[in-house]
Order: sequence, then C-alpha cells, then structure tokens
Amino acid sequence: MFRPVKIRQYVAFMRSKGISAEEVLADAGIGLEDLDNPQLLIDEIQAFRIVRNMMQALNDSGLGFEIGTRSRIPDLGITGHAVMSAHTLRRALEIWVAYSNSLVGMLS
Repeated sequence: MFRPVKIRQYVAFMRSKGISAEEVLADAGIGLEDLDNPQLLIDEIQAFRIVRNMMQALNDSGLGFEIGTRSRIPDLGITGHAVMSAHTLRRALEIWVAYSNSLVGMLS
C-alpha cells in the first residue's frame, strides 16, 4: 500500500501528454477527487492498473524512464528535503528509511 503522491504525479505527467485523469485512473477504483485524501492508500492492484493504463494510452513500455527523468527533489516532499540536507550519507539513508513510506508514498 502507498499514498497517492506518485499517482498525482502520474496524472499530471499524463495530462502534459494530452491524456485525461479519467483515462489514467480507469478501472482502478480511484477518482480524481480521491487523490486529495491524505488518508487514501493505494494497493498494488490499483497501481498496476494505473501504470497499465498509462502504458496503453501512450503505447510506450519505457514510460518509467521518461517519468524518472522528470522527478525532482520537491516531488519527494519534506522527506526529499530532509534527505538532501543530511550531513552524511548514513543520516540521509536513516531519514529515507524512517519516513519515505509514510510521507512519500513508496510501496511497503
């Protein structure tokens, strides 16, 4: 389960490609308004359906590479900033492990 942070980024990315949020979220049981709910948890099946929809809409199996190149530290929220301000790599990893699942929305 993970938070909707990444899904919001995916929706924004796909909109930049001319694909609607409804098309991205189709079959996932999630509405656009649901993505604003900080308590929402997205399961692996929903995430799979969203990624499948994105790949089908763009007919691009390498879509993750393009999305990855557009990722920025602010996309990771306060956790990203905390990691970047850590004085050592060890401390950066400690922060990431402690907070990435709850704040950034990574799969757990």
